Formats: sequence, structure tokens, C-alpha cells
Amino acid sequence: MNGINKRYYGSDSEDYELLEESADSGFTFTELLISCAIMVVLAAVAVPVFTKVLDNVKDQADQSTAAAVQTAYDTAKLMESTPISITADTPEAAFAELVSALQDREYLKNSDYTAQRTGNSFGFNSSTGIVAVSYAQDSGSGTP
Repeated sequence: MNGINKRYYGSDSEDYELLEESADSGFTFTELLISCAIMVVLAAVAVPVFTKVLDNVKDQADQSTAAAVQTAYDTAKLMESTPISITADTPEAAFAELVSALQDREYLKNSDYTAQRTGNSFGFNSSTGIVAVSYAQDSGSGTP
């Protein structure tokens, strides 16, 4: 049919009119422009939400790391006759020293015990024996 669709329209059976339509019809420029605008708005909403979710996942990974180091420290305290001696002055340096000591005694197997989220840091209070995470502040909200 040469790429042309034929349709017949009319009010009575004797009076039909032949309409020809091109088979190559598609979307108009306006329709494409509107769909692109909708996708831009959706992306503008989705990117901040995705970033927040990613930060929350990194915070949870840091909590898990702190819990693993705390468990290894508690296990070492129970199992070892010689306590782990920490001489560092700052909590961050004490944490690094603790991780090194636990790795040397094979209570920790992994090699990377750094914060996953930029701005988060680990600390260790040698007098209380508590491992903690200091969380980065969210821009504008002031809460971790």
C-alpha cells in the first residue's frame, strides 16, 4: 500500500470519503520537549535523595566498622593476659594504634579501617575502652 494507511469515513454507506495518513508519524517537538522537562525535574528531585541515602549507607558502614573494632577489643581484653597498651594522645590516633595492635594479635583481619564517609572519624577512649564514630555534619541541617 506504499506506506499509506487508507481509512474511510462517512455518514451513510454510499458517501465515503478516503483519508490518507502517512505511516511515518511520530512525536511532535512539543511532546519531546515536555517529556525532557519532566525528566529534568525528576532528576533534580532524585539526585539529592540519592546523595542522602548514600551518606546514610556510609554512616552505617562506619558504625559497623566501629562495632567490629569494639568487639575485637573486648575479645582481646578477655583472652589476653597482657592488656593492649595505648599511648596516643588523641582519640583518632588511639583508634589507629588500637587497630594496629588488634591486627598484630590477629583479632582483626581486614586491612582497611578508615571512615567511609568524608568527614566521619573513629576514636578510641583508652580509659573507658570505648570505640566511637564522630559523624560528619550534614550541610545546613546540623545533625549527623
